Amino acid sequence: MVGRAGTPKKASTIETDKYRVNALVRPALGKLALADIDRKVIEKFMNDVALGKIKSIGAKTAKNRGRTNTRGGRGAATRTIGLLGGILAFGVKEGEIPSNPVIGIKRFKDTKNERFLSGEELAKLGDVLRQAEANFRAWEVARKAWEGDGRQGKAPVRPSNAEAPAAIGVIRLLALTGMRRGEALALDWGEVDFEYGLLQLADSKTGRKSVPLGAAARQLLAAIPKPEGGGLVFRGPSGGPVGGLPHIWERIRKRAGLDGVRLHDLRHSYAAVGASGGQSLPILGAILGHSDTATTQRYAHLTASPVQAAADLISKNIAAALDGRPAAKPKRLRVVT
Repeated sequence: MVGRAGTPKKASTIETDKYRVNALVRPALGKLALADIDRKVIEKFMNDVALGKIKSIGAKTAKNRGRTNTRGGRGAATRTIGLLGGILAFGVKEGEIPSNPVIGIKRFKDTKNERFLSGEELAKLGDVLRQAEANFRAWEVARKAWEGDGRQGKAPVRPSNAEAPAAIGVIRLLALTGMRRGEALALDWGEVDFEYGLLQLADSKTGRKSVPLGAAARQLLAAIPKPEGGGLVFRGPSGGPVGGLPHIWERIRKRAGLDGVRLHDLRHSYAAVGASGGQSLPILGAILGHSDTATTQRYAHLTASPVQAAADLISKNIAAALDGRPAAKPKRLRVVT
């Protein structure tokens, strides 16, 4: 199964598509003959999704955790209509219907939530991250001392504002690179190229891609002990991936006073810091690995050096903000044509 760009869809995307079909398309249109789905039906369906009028028939998520609440909204309506358009296009191709009724439908503007952290907010986040990690390490020292003393007396209680260094490391890497959460959690030492300052991701949301590492991001990774044989960069207590990151982020976010800020907003903030520092949109797109074909073509004339220089500057500025220091002054980047 391929997407609009002709590249194979990831399993997670296919799962989301299946959910939208089961939770929205089937309840509203499942009893209609294909020939009866015309422009008016599509427009009504889109408006009903936007208003949250579609009653789910019990669609379940990939992990089968039970019924999921389908709230609708304009964004959901626009994305579902896009999916439905692809389904009906296949019907046209197979000769089941003469034309695609989705073509020409005016859709809602898909306004995804975007939140950028200010310099002051990044400083607050940095304070909380440092304190949470320091508290965890202090608790670890106390616990090891208690264990070495034959576990006499009560075990040291882990403070509520203590978080494991691995989780803190993931959050810092997200802030310093603009990576996606899943990419950072699955990062393997075999994908880290210190010589060229790159992460060579074997499998991301957009397939294989390279992520340039700024100086601050390289320093972060270089400080992490690499186990013999490699494996995951960020490991949970059992050696597997760090678990419960959304809950950890919620605790950190609340302590920092960052109302409504999601982990993914660190990616938006990375782009915002770059843009405000004078980096061009093509450079930012190259760093973040945007998959849009038209945008990707605009990157073709860029050399790796300005991309790496931009990643250096952005990561330095974010690291400075997290530490409450002044940002570095931008250097003019040369674009080779």
